Amino acid sequence: MKIHYSSSARASKNTDIVGVGFFEMEKNADKKFSGKAGETLLKTSSGGPAVLSIGLGKKEKYTLEQARKAAAKLLGQAKTLKFETAAVDLDSFAGKWETRETAGALVEGARLSDYRFDKYKSKPTPKTSLKSLEIFSSGKNAAAVRASVAEAETIAEGVFFTRDIANEPPNQMTPVRMAQAIRQMAAKNNLKCRVLGKNEI
Repeated sequence: MKIHYSSSARASKNTDIVGVGFFEMEKNADKKFSGKAGETLLKTSSGGPAVLSIGLGKKEKYTLEQARKAAAKLLGQAKTLKFETAAVDLDSFAGKWETRETAGALVEGARLSDYRFDKYKSKPTPKTSLKSLEIFSSGKNAAAVRASVAEAETIAEGVFFTRDIANEPPNQMTPVRMAQAIRQMAAKNNLKCRVLGKNEI
């Protein structure tokens, strides 16, 4: 899945589904949707993308973890509907946080919810994944938002690497193999790596 940032809302018109955040008591066209944390409302249209309204709860209690969960909900809904592309209205999820912070949280939530480890399954579950996720906003602080998106991608990559090692059985991920895997990762990312021996620990 490719994740992009756009400083224009035009990108959302060419996607399959758009995620929009709403705080509790915030004005919303549908009376069935209150904006409570975790609440969702899906609206489909033959002439445009589907819209998933995602409740964020009370603004004063809003955290970046809720933004991560909201992104995961959007991806889950998109996969259920077998959509290939999705977009997120960044400004609607900002609340009391800066857009760069919110963007990073949305990317983390989307990436981490997409993680799978089925290396040893005899019949791996077919993985359904989006081709692209577009994060769009009004364009304020675009450079900072792009930097935050890139940083979140790096964090998610590191989490995946750690999860892959932790999910390996002990007879496969021995201390020697773990050291080898870490050395390879470090070399790939131009990092210095020192592996301590038994007498150094």
